[in-house]
Amino acid sequence: MESFSRYGITLLRLRREDNEILRSWRNNPYNAMQMREQAGRKIGQEEQKAWFERIKNSKNAFYFIAHYKNKPIGCLSIKDIDWDELCGDPGSVFDPDFADENPIIKFCCEFASHDFYFEELKLDFTHTFVKSSNKQAIRYNKFIGYEHLEKFDENGFSYFKLSSNKYFETRNAALLTFRKVYDDTLGL
Repeated sequence: MESFSRYGITLLRLRREDNEILRSWRNNPYNAMQMREQAGRKIGQEEQKAWFERIKNSKNAFYFIAHYKNKPIGCLSIKDIDWDELCGDPGSVFDPDFADENPIIKFCCEFASHDFYFEELKLDFTHTFVKSSNKQAIRYNKFIGYEHLEKFDENGFSYFKLSSNKYFETRNAALLTFRKVYDDTLGL
């Protein structure tokens, strides 16, 4: 699937020409410190290109650039998909210039991507690791229904899991509230 749209967000499959914008988001100092594999280090152009070549045709990973009002605002992904267990590891990184704008838009991005994971890919659950110092991400993950399953590991990351049933229950309640508050001005 090359695109998926929900809640005013369009997810477009990552393309080679998106590499530099994604690399700039990943190299933002705050973003780089939150990413498990990156651990704060800068990603070079050649490393980004090699990474893209490895993932571009993967059947076990999907990467999307999220667009809001035709502007790229972040990358949402699911990787390490286990088709036997019907699970995968989602992730997101947002344009730091967009990060302080309406936080509901970030939720809409996450809702759109999780709808794709659970409806289109038919996954039963997602699981992810969140850095202990990233309090915002921990609150966010709990808000959309993730359960904290393990204490923080030696690298400062904790394990969270979300079932499709819990996700839809939480998402539906959140969207109802968002629609009341924003009077559907966001296109929810």
